[in-house]
Amino acid sequence: DVFKARELNFLNGVISSAINFSLFKILEKDLSEGLQKNVYPLYDELKELRGLNGVKDHLSYVSSQQEVYSKRNVAKYLKKVIEQYLPTVKRQELDHK
Repeated sequence: DVFKARELNFLNGVISSAINFSLFKILEKDLSEGLQKNVYPLYDELKELRGLNGVKDHLSYVSSQQEVYSKRNVAKYLKKVIEQYLPTVKRQELDHK
């Protein structure tokens, strides 16, 4: 049956879309939790030292430098780069005092 084949194809597409959406929501939730737990506190620290523009400048820079392989785990990437950057900022702050 052509009608049955179309119906099955349509159902297959709906199921596939639902699965993909569910996986996206799970990944999105993991990313959000990772950012809140591991990354946001570090960027709050940068904000205290350099202000909101300092945070924007840093995020703009690291975004432009991000390699393709690190785009799979944004929270891990951001955590790594801010952990490397904060000691430099703190040293600069001490040097200016």
